[in-house]
Amino acid sequence: MPRTMLLKTIERRIRELMQKAEEIKRRKDNPALRKVVSLMREHHISIGELRAAMNGRGRASNSRSSRDSRLRRKKIKPMYRDSKTGETWSGRGRPARWIAAAEKAGHKRAEFLVRKP
Repeated sequence: MPRTMLLKTIERRIRELMQKAEEIKRRKDNPALRKVVSLMREHHISIGELRAAMNGRGRASNSRSSRDSRLRRKKIKPMYRDSKTGETWSGRGRPARWIAAAEKAGHKRAEFLVRKP
Protein backbone atom coordinates (compact mmCIF):
# COMPACT_ATOMS: atom_id res chain seq x y z
CA MET A 1 0.00 0.00 0.00
CA PRO A 2 1.45 3.41 -0.91
CA ARG A 3 2.51 5.64 1.96
CA THR A 4 0.08 8.42 1.02
CA MET A 5 -2.89 6.05 1.22
CA LEU A 6 -1.72 4.75 4.57
CA LEU A 7 -1.24 8.27 5.92
CA LYS A 8 -4.68 9.38 4.72
CA THR A 9 -6.29 6.34 6.35
CA ILE A 10 -4.53 7.05 9.63
CA GLU A 11 -5.47 10.75 9.54
CA ARG A 12 -9.11 9.87 8.83
CA ARG A 13 -9.14 7.42 11.75
CA ILE A 14 -7.60 10.07 14.03
CA ARG A 15 -10.34 12.56 13.06
CA GLU A 16 -13.03 9.97 13.79
CA LEU A 17 -11.52 9.16 17.19
CA MET A 18 -11.22 12.85 18.07
CA GLN A 19 -14.91 13.35 17.24
CA LYS A 20 -15.84 10.40 19.45
CA ALA A 21 -13.70 11.80 22.28
CA GLU A 22 -15.44 15.18 22.02
CA GLU A 23 -18.84 13.48 22.09
CA ILE A 24 -17.88 11.57 25.23
CA LYS A 25 -16.67 14.79 26.89
CA ARG A 26 -19.93 16.53 26.01
CA ARG A 27 -21.97 13.70 27.52
CA LYS A 28 -19.86 13.66 30.67
CA ASP A 29 -20.15 17.42 31.22
CA ASN A 30 -23.90 17.52 30.58
CA PRO A 31 -25.42 19.80 33.25
CA ALA A 32 -28.89 18.29 32.76
CA LEU A 33 -27.52 14.85 33.56
CA ARG A 34 -25.81 16.16 36.70
CA LYS A 35 -29.14 17.72 37.77
CA VAL A 36 -31.00 14.43 37.24
CA VAL A 37 -28.42 12.53 39.29
CA SER A 38 -28.56 15.06 42.13
CA LEU A 39 -32.39 14.92 42.16
CA MET A 40 -32.32 11.12 42.24
CA ARG A 41 -29.96 11.19 45.23
CA GLU A 42 -31.98 13.88 46.98
CA HIS A 43 -35.24 11.95 46.63
CA HIS A 44 -33.70 8.46 47.10
CA ILE A 45 -34.76 7.21 43.66
CA SER A 46 -33.04 4.07 42.39
CA ILE A 47 -32.02 3.30 38.82
CA GLY A 48 -34.65 0.53 38.76
CA GLU A 49 -37.40 2.97 39.70
CA LEU A 50 -36.22 5.37 37.02
CA ARG A 51 -36.21 2.61 34.40
CA ALA A 52 -39.70 1.52 35.43
CA ALA A 53 -40.96 5.09 35.16
CA MET A 54 -39.35 5.49 31.72
CA ASN A 55 -40.98 2.27 30.52
CA GLY A 56 -44.36 3.25 31.95
CA ARG A 57 -44.58 0.25 34.26
CA GLY A 58 -45.32 2.22 37.39
CA ARG A 59 -43.19 0.90 40.22
CA ALA A 60 -39.90 -0.97 39.91
CA SER A 61 -41.10 -3.74 42.22
CA ASN A 62 -43.41 -4.92 39.45
CA SER A 63 -40.57 -5.28 36.97
CA ARG A 64 -39.24 -8.68 36.02
CA SER A 65 -35.65 -7.95 37.08
CA SER A 66 -36.80 -7.14 40.60
CA ARG A 67 -38.69 -10.45 40.87
CA ASP A 68 -35.72 -12.39 39.53
CA SER A 69 -33.31 -10.80 41.99
CA ARG A 70 -35.61 -11.70 44.91
CA LEU A 71 -35.61 -15.33 43.80
CA ARG A 72 -31.84 -15.39 43.46
CA ARG A 73 -31.41 -14.26 47.07
CA LYS A 74 -33.60 -17.03 48.46
CA LYS A 75 -31.60 -19.26 50.84
CA ILE A 76 -31.89 -23.00 50.46
CA LYS A 77 -30.75 -25.78 52.75
CA PRO A 78 -27.42 -27.43 52.02
CA MET A 79 -27.62 -30.68 50.11
CA TYR A 80 -24.00 -31.80 50.54
CA ARG A 81 -21.65 -31.59 53.55
CA ASP A 82 -17.95 -32.34 53.83
CA SER A 83 -17.52 -34.56 56.91
CA LYS A 84 -13.92 -33.41 57.45
CA THR A 85 -14.35 -29.64 57.37
CA GLY A 86 -18.10 -29.22 57.80
CA GLU A 87 -18.34 -27.10 54.64
CA THR A 88 -21.67 -27.29 52.79
CA TRP A 89 -22.93 -26.85 49.27
CA SER A 90 -26.54 -26.39 48.16
CA GLY A 91 -26.15 -28.40 44.98
CA ARG A 92 -26.92 -25.35 42.85
CA GLY A 93 -24.57 -23.57 40.53
CA ARG A 94 -20.91 -24.36 40.22
CA PRO A 95 -19.76 -27.17 42.54
CA ALA A 96 -17.87 -26.13 45.65
CA ARG A 97 -14.11 -26.59 45.48
CA TRP A 98 -14.07 -29.28 48.13
CA ILE A 99 -16.65 -31.46 46.33
CA ALA A 100 -14.95 -30.96 42.96
CA ALA A 101 -11.63 -32.04 44.50
CA ALA A 102 -13.26 -35.07 46.15
CA GLU A 103 -14.85 -36.15 42.86
CA LYS A 104 -11.49 -35.77 41.16
CA ALA A 105 -10.01 -38.03 43.84
CA GLY A 106 -12.58 -40.72 42.98
CA HIS A 107 -15.35 -40.09 45.52
CA LYS A 108 -19.03 -40.04 44.54
CA ARG A 109 -21.26 -37.05 45.23
CA ALA A 110 -23.77 -39.31 46.99
CA GLU A 111 -21.22 -39.89 49.76
CA PHE A 112 -21.58 -36.25 50.84
CA LEU A 113 -25.40 -36.04 50.85
CA VAL A 114 -26.89 -34.54 54.00
CA ARG A 115 -29.02 -37.20 55.66
CA LYS A 116 -32.42 -36.16 56.97
CA PRO A 117 -33.42 -37.67 60.36
